[in-house]
Amino acid sequence: MQIVAKCVIMCIIVYGVIKMSFKSIRFPEEFIESAKNFADKDFRSIPQQIMYWAEIGKQSELRNWQLEKMRLGLQQAKDNHVATEQEVLRTFTKCHKKAV
Repeated sequence: MQIVAKCVIMCIIVYGVIKMSFKSIRFPEEFIESAKNFADKDFRSIPQQIMYWAEIGKQSELRNWQLEKMRLGLQQAKDNHVATEQEVLRTFTKCHKKAV
C-alpha cells in the first residue's frame, strides 16, 4: 500500500517571504512509517524528515563527486595529464552509479 506525501520540490525566497510549491508523490507505507518514527523523535513533520534525509543524501553524493574529482586530478597530475570533458563526465557517471 502506498501513501501520498507532500514534499517540497522548490523553495523561492521573495522579499523575506518563503513561497513553496508542493507536489504529491507516492512512497511505500513502510518508508512513511520509518520517516514518521524518526520525525517524532526530532520534532519534525514527515515531509520535513524526508527533506532532511534528501539533503543528507545530496550532500553525501556531492562529497563523493568532489572526492572522485580530487582523485582524478591527483592521478592526472602524477601522470602529467589534463582531463578532457569526456573523462570528467565518465568519472561523474561512475561515481553516481556507486552512490545509487
